[in-house]
Amino acid sequence: MKKSPFGQSDQAENVVHLELDAGFFFERAVRSLDKHQYGKALRYFRLSVEKEPDNPINYCNLAGLLSELGYYEESNEILQQVIHEVAPEMHECRFYLANNYANLQEFERSEEFLLEYLQNEPYGEYAEDAEELLYMIAAELGRSPRDPKTATLMPAYMKEHEEARRQLENGQFQKAVELLQPIVEEHPDFIAAQNNLSLAYYYLGDFTRAFATVKKVLDQDSANIHALCNLAIFSDAVEETEMSQMLTKVLKKLIPLHPDLLYKLATSLGILGEDQTAYRLFDRFLRLEMTAETNLYHYLAVAAWNIGRFREAARYWRLGLELVPDSQVFRYYLEQAERWQGRETELGRLSYYFYLPFQEVFMRLSWHKRVKIELNTVLFESMLWAFSQGSQSSRLQVVQILGHLANDKSEAFLRRILVKPHEDDELKRMTLLVLRQMGTKPPYMIWFQGQLLELGLDDQGEATLSTQFEVWSKILESTLDGMTTYTDRQREDVQWLWAGFICQKGGNLPKVRSFGAWSAAFEYMIGRYDHLELSQRKIAEKYGVSPSTVSHHTKELLPIMEQVLK
Repeated sequence: MKKSPFGQSDQAENVVHLELDAGFFFERAVRSLDKHQYGKALRYFRLSVEKEPDNPINYCNLAGLLSELGYYEESNEILQQVIHEVAPEMHECRFYLANNYANLQEFERSEEFLLEYLQNEPYGEYAEDAEELLYMIAAELGRSPRDPKTATLMPAYMKEHEEARRQLENGQFQKAVELLQPIVEEHPDFIAAQNNLSLAYYYLGDFTRAFATVKKVLDQDSANIHALCNLAIFSDAVEETEMSQMLTKVLKKLIPLHPDLLYKLATSLGILGEDQTAYRLFDRFLRLEMTAETNLYHYLAVAAWNIGRFREAARYWRLGLELVPDSQVFRYYLEQAERWQGRETELGRLSYYFYLPFQEVFMRLSWHKRVKIELNTVLFESMLWAFSQGSQSSRLQVVQILGHLANDKSEAFLRRILVKPHEDDELKRMTLLVLRQMGTKPPYMIWFQGQLLELGLDDQGEATLSTQFEVWSKILESTLDGMTTYTDRQREDVQWLWAGFICQKGGNLPKVRSFGAWSAAFEYMIGRYDHLELSQRKIAEKYGVSPSTVSHHTKELLPIMEQVLK
């Protein structure tokens, strides 16, 4: 081959180097949209943001697709980032936010952003649409539309507080803390923010800060009902019985006139076990509020159930289901109310949280990793219900709860999942990972892709800790040890890839000559999936193996990755 003057072949001069810039990923995203491959389009839009973080158009493209797919809250987070950090002058983002909040049924928030948009862009591209949406929102709220020219907008810190409150309600406690801390520092007299901050600390398990914050509120306002309720609940949680009982006696004597305070008091007393008083207050609230939130029917039903009014409880759950036909919570409790007849004393008190029992436990586990979970009848039956009628995400939550319980009953439940022919492959991969994390011993029988496989047997058919499955478990541990600088999501992805490979190969797992070679291959595939700057040579050097061996193993993993990490 003829050499060029620079020591490169003529053929090499004809190689076109592909620029993986924001434009490249934008084009890929558009192509994926044309093919209705929305997951890929999202990934490419995210990469375009990473490649060009100062370009607000990239953020808007990503936010727009998230909104189209119904991920309004994540879309809002990105649009807020544009307004506050990237391009404050890009006022159309306020119109996009208004649309998202309207879809979330948060009409007051939507109205605020519409007014902001129209005040900044009275003749803007979306001005006509914004005015039309203002009229629609006014109709929803039962009043006349506000005039953008004369409307007084909510101060910025109040908007931040509303966002923090929404994050708190959605279980995003760390985000709520990050929003509330600067508000409290800049506005120490803003008591509502302090009360919400104390709750966020409590749900994160930071009891020291929770108590300190609520006591600051009571130093400013010793009769603040929100703070007194919070202090009673916090005291009960840490078993400061004397304080909790004293505060509960005080709270039971209160009859607030303001509906919000009445609602807070009723909910708090219900959590504290004062079901009779909670029932009376919830009933009073329902009579005062003609347009009460649907959650109220669940709270009333639980209070009624806990004081022995079982038919009344079923009636409230039925009313809730009529208002929200797709609600799993109302449907579950209404169905169970009929099955629980005659077993009421066995079941004990029901929880006031507006979740299925297993969902409440899952949330508590996400708040406090060391929380103790008791497998009572209500929890166990709700998990059985999830597997017969619940969603895929519900099943995945149940599997993780069973892994946390880590007892003989939960192990038996998990092993039964593996052998069900019609159960989802993704769920079986998660189940296999959880069983491994529990330290259960192989073999594992698993129905996968039309055949019953037996994982974890040695050549003599003995289930010992030196089985092939255990070898592959050590490879996963080695891989995770080498990926300490990766994100939690990337470390989860490598576990999914490992589980998919184990399930796919079944009893034909390759013989392992080098842990490092396979660990390198797994890590490289995750890097490739996320478009990281990671070559096979570089990863081979990290694990002290040859690039050719890594290349050979990645070819085996590639078809698995395409199935598992869609």
